[in-house]
Amino acid sequence: AVFGAAAAAARAALVEHREALKYGAAAGALLAVPAVRRAAWRLVITRFSSQESALEAAQGRLAILEQSMSSVRSDSHGALQRLERTRADAAIAAKRAGDAAADVRRLSERVGTVHTELRALRDGLRANSLGVAVQTRSHAALATKSAGELQAELAKASKMGG
Repeated sequence: AVFGAAAAAARAALVEHREALKYGAAAGALLAVPAVRRAAWRLVITRFSSQESALEAAQGRLAILEQSMSSVRSDSHGALQRLERTRADAAIAAKRAGDAAADVRRLSERVGTVHTELRALRDGLRANSLGVAVQTRSHAALATKSAGELQAELAKASKMGG
């Protein structure tokens, strides 16, 4: 069955080949006629000319596309460079922001420490002021007492003496 199908296919191919040879011979006979040959050449030249025009147009479009691609490459290269510079600037800004945040934390801690020290100093000054006030009152009371005693002694002395 396989050989039968192959043989049938071979016969069909042979028939097609013979038909092609007939048409080729007929075409050759037609081309022997000068008017047909000139018409065939005109047709070939016209087709070649139109294909050449189409090729030139395609080459023109290709040149435009290549120029556009070159421009796009140049623009994209510039954009990539700007993007890289922007990324570098952003990284520097982020580092500076981190440094500034660390400085703010350190300053905040220092302000807290200074505030605590000032509060302790204020409390110490209050205690000293109260101590000085108490001592001053005590000294004033002693001075008043001493002055009173002196006056009493002077009064006694003046009574005795006089």
